[in-house]
Amino acid sequence: MLPWPARYHHLPRFVLRGLVPPRKVPILIVGMSHTNAVAHALDHTPDRRFGIINLRQVKVPEDTAEMTAKETRASLRIRRRPIPLFARFAPTVVVSMVGGANHHMLGLFEHAEPFDFEMPGAPDVLPGRRRLTYAEVRAVFEFHVHNSLDTIALLRRYYGKPVLHISAPPPTSDEAHIRRTLAPTRGDAVARQPLTPAPIRMKMYLLQNQILREHCAANDITFVEPPAEALDDDGFLAEPYRSFDPVHGNVTYGQLVIRDILRHPVTVAALGPSANEATP
Repeated sequence: MLPWPARYHHLPRFVLRGLVPPRKVPILIVGMSHTNAVAHALDHTPDRRFGIINLRQVKVPEDTAEMTAKETRASLRIRRRPIPLFARFAPTVVVSMVGGANHHMLGLFEHAEPFDFEMPGAPDVLPGRRRLTYAEVRAVFEFHVHNSLDTIALLRRYYGKPVLHISAPPPTSDEAHIRRTLAPTRGDAVARQPLTPAPIRMKMYLLQNQILREHCAANDITFVEPPAEALDDDGFLAEPYRSFDPVHGNVTYGQLVIRDILRHPVTVAALGPSANEATP
């Protein structure tokens, strides 16, 4: 464990009360909205080997007490300084599901000046669009993902345990699905906005994963690709695995992620035979 900086001592009581002793958990998943698919899968098939910290909800295993308004206001501060949450657990394997939506935020909707970009190994730029270089687009991505990269690296440094980083699911190529799922939450006006062509959205996803893969390799973290059977022939998220939004996987997708975590050689080496023994 890292030494406690003095600035953490003023954190809200609901964060501090469970710190000693830390709860032992074989597999601790830390992430944001992409953890929901796994959480829903565990609701269907409970498995006590797993614990989840969703940094957006500030909700941790066995912490169901109602949060006061003051505690809720503190949630953003806690997400930016997550060590007090990490200190509540002593995992054997850490699984990162941090970030992963930047390719949607940057590329779901068509830009006012339609663009495409060069990327090694990907299809050439579509005609009639502004041509950007790989370096230009990568620089924008690196600016937007740096907080996620820092958090992923912190998991390895803090726990000193094996860390898997799970790739976010790829985009869907089905524009009708995107518009249908946007309308209830964002309104019809947003749902009617022009969408970036699917091949460009896929390139942005591949670029995001390339940055994450390189970052993981540099920090002794294992990058895990999305489940192969959840993808269509072109690498997009297949229909049976889509959630009720344009971004996330559903409970069936979460079940595949759990399976891949348990079967991964890193998990098997760390947990031994218990990696394949469910504990409801």
